Amino acid sequence: MTLDVIKRYNKDRDKAVLSLDVETFKKFCKKWGNPIPPTDEVIEITMRKMACHITSLPSDFRTEAKKWLEDRGYTDSLN
Repeated sequence: MTLDVIKRYNKDRDKAVLSLDVETFKKFCKKWGNPIPPTDEVIEITMRKMACHITSLPSDFRTEAKKWLEDRGYTDSLN
């Protein structure tokens, strides 16, 4: 994978996660050959877990994602 491809992937990933839109995230997964989580609920959780760990995203967005998870009984763990 070239640096250019990595940069394009990260840009698309960040845009999809920042959107917090299920359909946008599905399109991102499909475009890059990533498995699509099984339900819309799992996608919402996945986007927020990802947001907690993507340091290129705004810190307030990352904080809100963590709070959203905690308010629903989830952790920001990727396991």
